[in-house]
Amino acid sequence: MRLTNGCTGQISTVTFCAKKRTKAAIKNLLGEPGVTPHGETMSLEEEFKELQRLFAQKDDITQPRRASKSGFMEILLVKRKNMKIKIYQEKGHKLPHIHIDYGKQNHAASYSIESGDRLEGDLPKKYDSDVVSWLERNRRQILEIWHTLQAGNAHETLVAELAGDV
Repeated sequence: MRLTNGCTGQISTVTFCAKKRTKAAIKNLLGEPGVTPHGETMSLEEEFKELQRLFAQKDDITQPRRASKSGFMEILLVKRKNMKIKIYQEKGHKLPHIHIDYGKQNHAASYSIESGDRLEGDLPKKYDSDVVSWLERNRRQILEIWHTLQAGNAHETLVAELAGDV
């Protein structure tokens, strides 16, 4: 399995990979050469861009969210280019599910976290297998976030761990 930033392996190694890249970025800023997970030396500019990306990603994921137009708290799990995967704190919703925004379309689709089944939406069906695959790889973490959020408990650390690298 190939993850972003050139990291490979199981989801449990993702946080390690992100930490390794952050440490490499800090070392380079201190004048020590940064090294990618593949052993390649990174320039100071590359290291700084990577450090900025990691900071922005954590800021985006962990910043407090206001209630959405529907009155539910919206939690952004992952944002990549023109796609967002979100969970809402929806009191009374018993089925754990995610919402996907794609392009300019909010709520393009909703999927059950447990089964991966599409619940509703207009997202082209050609993406269903990709969503199911992502849910399968991240199901344990996403379910933990869902249950923590619905219970009204602090979820920020869980979301940051998921977003370490998806």
